[in-house]
Formats: sequence, C-alpha cells, structure tokens
Amino acid sequence: MNNYLYCLKCDQEQEFEVRQEKESYPVRGEQTEIIARVTYCKQCGEQIWNEDLDEANLKEAYRKYRTNHNLLQPEEI
Repeated sequence: MNNYLYCLKCDQEQEFEVRQEKESYPVRGEQTEIIARVTYCKQCGEQIWNEDLDEANLKEAYRKYRTNHNLLQPEEI
C-alpha cells in the first residue's frame, strides 16, 4: 500500500493515516460489529475510501459471523 490516496475533499492525492474504529457490516441479514481499519486524510481529516482495507474489513466481518454461528472458516474446509 502506498502512502497516498485520493481525497475527495482536498481534490488531490494526500498522505493518510489508518485508525481503528467500531463498524457494523450486514452479513446474511445480521449486523456484525468489528474493529475496522479506516483511512483518513492527514491534511483535512476526511475519511478516504481504501479498497484494500475495505475488502479486509468485509472479510473480517464474515469471519466473525462464522465464529459467532459456529460455522467453519474457509481454511477449515
């Protein structure tokens, strides 16, 4: 991951920082809360969409859902 992402508010690529925050994701009709990794612009403080972290957060939500419902994880199949 490089050190810059496009910030809509600044209208240019900016350095960012990653913060951890509670987020809720809908998984199979159930809200599943995780501690997500989220990127923020270091210049203006606006949240910046990060495809890599968004995908990782979604995978973590599905992992937690499977754990909560005693389902096998992909590596256990």
